[in-house]
Amino acid sequence: MLNTAVGRVAIYGNRAFTSQVREALFHLQQQFPWGFSMVQRYIIAIEQRATPIMAYAGIGVRFERAAQNGSLPVDPKRYGALLVRMAVGLRIHMRLRIPPSARTQLLELLTDVNAMKRLGCEQRYYYSIWNQIHRIERSLRNSVAGT
Repeated sequence: MLNTAVGRVAIYGNRAFTSQVREALFHLQQQFPWGFSMVQRYIIAIEQRATPIMAYAGIGVRFERAAQNGSLPVDPKRYGALLVRMAVGLRIHMRLRIPPSARTQLLELLTDVNAMKRLGCEQRYYYSIWNQIHRIERSLRNSVAGT
């Protein structure tokens, strides 16, 4: 298992995995400095594992399952946007101590879309995110209209 780092983020995994995670972080550093700063502040390690576990997500450790060939299951640019989304979620819930809600989930998703735009992600990654955003906005509108 290779051990490398980009800034403060330690990366553990095989050669293909670590190479793609490094690429994702380099894209963030060049194209979305604010997102890179958030990732540096709230994610301390990314580790390739056969079975991902969520037990240490709160302390900034991200466990990822690699694809069959040992690489990331998504494009490195998309992975960079996902890291920003995770970092923003950690900031909201752990640092600011705001409990999870539809509004905080909406903020995380909108940050994800912003990161994807800045990183130039492929269109196919936008559809599920926009569907989630529309679903949450609709439920928030309905809850406000119902009160």
